[in-house]
Parts: sequence; structure tokens; C-alpha cells
Amino acid sequence: MIDDVTNKYMEKTYRSYEIYKEISKYIPGGVGSQVRWFSPYPFYIERGDGAWIWDVDGNAYIDYVMAWGPLLFGHARPKSVLEALKKQIDNGLVYGIPNTIKLEVAKLIRSMVPCAESIKFCNTGTEAVMYAVRIARAYTRRRKILKFEGVFHGYSSEVWVSVTPQIDRVGPYETPNPVPGSEGIVEDYARSIVVSHWNDVDHFKRKIRENREDLAAVLIAPVNTGSGVLPPAEGFLEEIREETEKYGVPLIFDEVITGFRLSKGGAQEYYRVIPDIAVYGKILGGGLPIGAVCGKEEYMRVTDPKNPRCAVAGTFTTNPLTMAAAHAVLKEIEANSDLYSKLNSMTEKFVGKLKDAFTSRNINVFIGHVGSIFQIYFTDKEIRNYRDTAQISKDMYRAFFMSLLIRGVFTSHSPYGRWYTSTSHTWREYDETIDKVEDALNDLKYLR
Repeated sequence: MIDDVTNKYMEKTYRSYEIYKEISKYIPGGVGSQVRWFSPYPFYIERGDGAWIWDVDGNAYIDYVMAWGPLLFGHARPKSVLEALKKQIDNGLVYGIPNTIKLEVAKLIRSMVPCAESIKFCNTGTEAVMYAVRIARAYTRRRKILKFEGVFHGYSSEVWVSVTPQIDRVGPYETPNPVPGSEGIVEDYARSIVVSHWNDVDHFKRKIRENREDLAAVLIAPVNTGSGVLPPAEGFLEEIREETEKYGVPLIFDEVITGFRLSKGGAQEYYRVIPDIAVYGKILGGGLPIGAVCGKEEYMRVTDPKNPRCAVAGTFTTNPLTMAAAHAVLKEIEANSDLYSKLNSMTEKFVGKLKDAFTSRNINVFIGHVGSIFQIYFTDKEIRNYRDTAQISKDMYRAFFMSLLIRGVFTSHSPYGRWYTSTSHTWREYDETIDKVEDALNDLKYLR
């Protein structure tokens, strides 16, 4: 069945295939980011508008990848961002000396984000996490970082550890191994990581107690979006906050995905748990590359260039184009008081209809969902943490992804990915998606 669907995909995307062969001669795999590649080859985009994208073969897709999260308002939205960029282009692209736009961006962030007493900018979410970890180490003068198995924090060598490790390498449940996410990551980096389990408070308490004197920080994404979408169990974040305060260990929230997506104040506001430091990216850039580290002033003081203990720098950091886009998108968020209530409510109803489509066909799935992000797992059991994902059917997921793709619905190709919705998605897109999901599920019955 999967071969038939793949052949249909190749028939519909012949120009993409020709481009893929040519570009792969110059760029390994034909993609700029490894997450954009899938078998047999990715399609290539020509344009996007709202909730839709069009490939070079002229195929239209309802897009639930949304550039992997940044597009809260959809493609080429909001128009205010496009207008701000056009205006800034005439005044210069990058300066090498401070501009004033970042002041307005910083003021808006501070007004929205509970922990943002002080802010530093960078260029990506990966950079932001790297700097946050370095700030915590400079402040505490300690070495180790506690993170959670199956949770992704970008591609820096320091924290690309135990994200989606092979199950035969993870070690015993009580003493999980820190597994490097790639060759080329030296063992010293992995040895500085203490691994705990998502949604297991007791395990976390043991790990923080055992390592408290050498822990520079606890690093956590308040929603586990490295294993798909796994929300925190009730009380989980609160317990983590309580324990980190008890032992004097800084708490870092990785809000690269949840920031400005779950609510105006991100997961901090949504769950009412305030960290010491938080990192942002994706939505904050309005479609341009950005990273930001926000935190309580006592921690962020180590980055002050007048007496630097931790340098934050970069040629393109706070470049005026990115700052103009960030300012425009934050102003849109600030002005739209019911943005999140509407978006989250519509997404919840859409997820409910998806569940009904599976249930009516006796296909077992677990859907992890919070706000405007969710993921579908093919399993008959609840998924609470990364090790639970060992039981999911990846073959079913791949067949489902390809069956939707040939019908014009683009979702994450990875079983650990996410569906994102945006304010551009309406019931026209949702209803059409449900119809195509129901059609695709007819293909899956041959795999059960």
C-alpha cells in the first residue's frame, strides 16, 4: 500500500524530483535543514498564502507544518510585518552598531512575558538555548544541566542529547543514559547532562537531589514537543518549580515553540509557572530568524558588556529587518485580545473531529494536544513520555502522512513532529482536511 501511495506522490511531483536530483549535487540531501527531508524526496515550494502552500508542480496543500511553528498568522501574514520589512529595507539591512527598534521590541516582550525583566537577542532558538545554558553556568559557576529524555532544545552540542535516542541505548529507567543526538558530539558534553523522565515527578526529585551541588540549571520545554506533543501532567511543572527553588537551581523554560503560541505570555502564562530564564524564537521573528533569552535581572546581569562574565554577540544579532518584523508581529498580538481564545478553541474542535474520524473506523490513536499544536500517535495506549513512544506504529504514521500528502494536506512527516494551526486556518480548511483524512484512513485499513 505504501508503495502505491509513494508512486502517486512521485507522479504528482515530477518537477520537484528533477530539482531534488540537481540540487543534491550541490547540497547534501537537497535540503537546508534535515527536518525538511523525507523519503523518497521532499517537494519544493513556490509560494505560500494564508493556510496554503503551492509546490513547483502546481499542487496546492493545506499546510499544518507552518514552517515548523513560526507562522502564527499564516503565510505572508500579517500584512503589517510585510509592510514593516518593505519600509526597513530602504533604510538598510544590517548596521554593525545599535539600532533603536530593539528597544521597542524589548519593551513589548517585557510587557507580555512574566519572567522577562531583562532580555538579550540572538539569531535562532538553538542559539538562545546555548546562551541560556551558558548564562546559568556563569551565574552559578556549576557545570551540569538536567534535561528530560525525549525533549528537544536545538542542535547545539551541549544539549542535543537524549532527544530521540534508540531505545536499546537509553539505559535502565531509573538511571537513563545521556545519549548524544549525533556523531561529532564529544562525550564530555553528554557527561555534563543529567537525564530525567518527562511527567515523572518522583524520578525528577531523585535526580535533582542527587546532583544538586553541581547543577547549573534545569532545562525544560513546558510542553514536550520533542516527542510530538506531550503536555505536562497536572502539577508536573509546579513540582519542578518548587524543587528548583528548594535547591537553588535556576529553571530554564525553552519556549521556542510555546512562546507566543499558547498565549501572549507563552507557557508561563498558560500554566502559571514562572521560570528564572526563558528562551524564545519562531513566532517572535514574524517569519525571520530570531532568538531571545529573557530572565530575571540577577541572572541576565552576567551578560552586561561593561563587566561581562558571559558574552552574547553576533554579526546579525538585532539586525533591523528582524527587529522590524518582531515589532510588527508583537504589535499584532498585543492588539488582538481574543486571538488565543479563538485559535485554541477552533483547534480543539478540529482535534475532536479528527478523533471522531479515527474512532468511527476503529483505528486506535492517541492525540497529544495543547493550544494550537497537536500530534497523532498510532497506538491503543496513552503516551506520557518518550519511552512510551516505542509502542507507536511508525509504519502507520508514514502511510497516513503520504496518503494525506497526495490528497493535498501537508503535515509533519515525523511521528515525533507536530501539527500547527494558524489564524489563517478556517472551517473551510478544517472541513476539507477532515474529508481528506477520512479518505486517507480508508487506505490504512490494509496496514492494520
